[in-house]
Amino acid sequence: MLRQPKQTARHSSGALRLAALLACTVAVSAAFALGMRVQPGGALLQGWPVGERRELPVPLMVFNDGEEPHKVTASACKPSEIGGTPPRGYAEIPDPAWLTIEPAEIQIPAKGQAAMKMFLNVPEEEKYLNAHWSVSLAVRSSPAAGQKIGLALYPRFEIETAAKETGVAPNADLAITPSFFSLDDLGAGGKSERIRLKVWNETRKVQHCTARILGKPAEGEKSAIRLSHGQVWIPETSWISLDTPAFNVAPGGPYELPLEVAVPLKDAYRGREWEVVLLITSADDLAAFARLRIGGPEK
Repeated sequence: MLRQPKQTARHSSGALRLAALLACTVAVSAAFALGMRVQPGGALLQGWPVGERRELPVPLMVFNDGEEPHKVTASACKPSEIGGTPPRGYAEIPDPAWLTIEPAEIQIPAKGQAAMKMFLNVPEEEKYLNAHWSVSLAVRSSPAAGQKIGLALYPRFEIETAAKETGVAPNADLAITPSFFSLDDLGAGGKSERIRLKVWNETRKVQHCTARILGKPAEGEKSAIRLSHGQVWIPETSWISLDTPAFNVAPGGPYELPLEVAVPLKDAYRGREWEVVLLITSADDLAAFARLRIGGPEK
């Protein structure tokens, strides 16, 4: 059974933290030992609510490694504004102004550091649920004494808003609703569960789509979609069956995509939880995805 209340309670907890805080620090260096670093260097925020202004759980830390103080400014922008592109399955945030930084300008002493708070406020509109967005930060420092060029860093964040069944098309060319769903009472060896997802096409033409289930990538390879923080890939993608892996979605949609899920009878699978990703691509190179959590009781 698709359990929306349970799913919402568990998955939306990601709104209170950075679901996947990348350990790396973004840094640049210039002549005369000048340098600037920022943390986090990127992050994945999941289950973010709409209609609420919330502070990100970690601030933007800026480190001045130079011998001179620097004035640093920070603002949000679309990845395309700085020559970047969103990851597969994500679109650019509709309005970068939803992500604000306080203070937007700060003075950092030589060999010093400073913290800048970040706030995200997604408008309370149903079309902004189930969204997958990418947003970049433009962190720029003033030129040091005797220099003509300042330093600039552009960490990128991915945002996944709260998932919910909806009768309104999401604000995306291609999307799946709900974008996250949980089958947390599907025990090992239990009978299969059938669920139906909606695939939305907000372009002006029919989209010829293909659906596939993503599991753990082969050694040395990367998954097209990043796994949620703290989760484990499903052992076998064959546990999820697609009735129609190839289908057409008319403009406006939605197209109902049925799936069947079953966990084999095996003691090692009892009381476990896994994640799997449903990825849909179109002949026009559009992409959308949804996350599925599968788990079961001990008995």
